[in-house]
Amino acid sequence: MPFPYISPSVVDATDVTALSPQQQADAFFRGTRDLAAYVESKICPILQAQIAKSEYEEAVCVTYYRIALLLRGLSALNDPCHFQFANTTARTIFELFLDIELLLRERSSAARFHAFTEVSRFHKGLQLVEYLNSTPTIDKSPHQHVIQFVADLTRRSRIEQLCINHWGTANSTKPRWPDHWSGAD
Repeated sequence: MPFPYISPSVVDATDVTALSPQQQADAFFRGTRDLAAYVESKICPILQAQIAKSEYEEAVCVTYYRIALLLRGLSALNDPCHFQFANTTARTIFELFLDIELLLRERSSAARFHAFTEVSRFHKGLQLVEYLNSTPTIDKSPHQHVIQFVADLTRRSRIEQLCINHWGTANSTKPRWPDHWSGAD
């Protein structure tokens, strides 16, 4: 396996500042490539083998899969011009690990985790429709699917109630639309 276990003391003892920037970049690339291979060959099969996952286990699995896909994409980029994408992807992976940490701390938050996708999608659509309605000069025809999506009163009522159940109200009647599934800023 290209990704052998390395003890933290070995990593801490490594002085990467003695390497040239190109050697550092090559080392990070090889490490990322090996990590992606390890995750794909060792972690993903374990996740795929799970049956009858709980809501919590499904939330953790989905998040690990997102990390695995990001690592796979990142491990294909080995050109200095990719640094901005690599930086952004590393930040996203870090944030996904924070999501896993939040799930570990509060396993009951898995329902919020799953509800957030639907709530956020509806809220963003609602914001777009409100903007379109406040700007009469904009052609609304390319946005008909979003307008219809938001106009469905059954959907709206269900999603607003879902939002209220998980994140509360903003002023006793309107839902508090979350920026993050955890409710944190």
